[in-house]
Amino acid sequence: MIDTKNLMNDNDTSPEVKAAILAAWRDPSNVTRAQFVLNAMRALIDKAGLTSVLQSAALESLKGGASVVDLLRERELAVIAEIGIAIDQRRAFDDKCAVRHAEIQPLLNRCVSEILSLGEQAKVLNTRIGGFNRARDGAKERYEAAGLSAADIEALGIRPTDGDLTAWRRELESNCEREAALNRFLKSGPEYPEYLLDGVTMES
Repeated sequence: MIDTKNLMNDNDTSPEVKAAILAAWRDPSNVTRAQFVLNAMRALIDKAGLTSVLQSAALESLKGGASVVDLLRERELAVIAEIGIAIDQRRAFDDKCAVRHAEIQPLLNRCVSEILSLGEQAKVLNTRIGGFNRARDGAKERYEAAGLSAADIEALGIRPTDGDLTAWRRELESNCEREAALNRFLKSGPEYPEYLLDGVTMES
């Protein structure tokens, strides 16, 4: 028999177990392999299922005295009941997911907007970092073209500075970390635990 209990819809299921189940679902290779298992089970039922069910019922009939047909009918009703439970659990889970998604949608929208903004900021920062030496050379050439001496140029300072470069790199690293955290949250459905955003400053 297949375990029809939906642990994702069970309040007693620990967060660790739910996280493991979701991780298994999100990996396409796991889903594909699970489909292979189901196909193999169907093939096994096709080849040996009828014999197995009849043999089991016949043996139970010998032990308990009930007729084979009554035992089979009892098992049929039990399977039908399990199907009903599975359908109800799936419906309840889908409803729960829909409610959570509607509840969290404004925050999801903010996360998407933030990621897009961080992407644009990254382009600007990468351009600044990549053009650092060129910008400094250009500034120095403009000073020299204006007739400034080396001492004057040193006194004025050439921008961007090494401090600017360090700040840009730090900002880019921070933005990448924020983007990664936001993406983890976006991929954490259907539950979207908000603790994943702990320490992440959202733009207002």
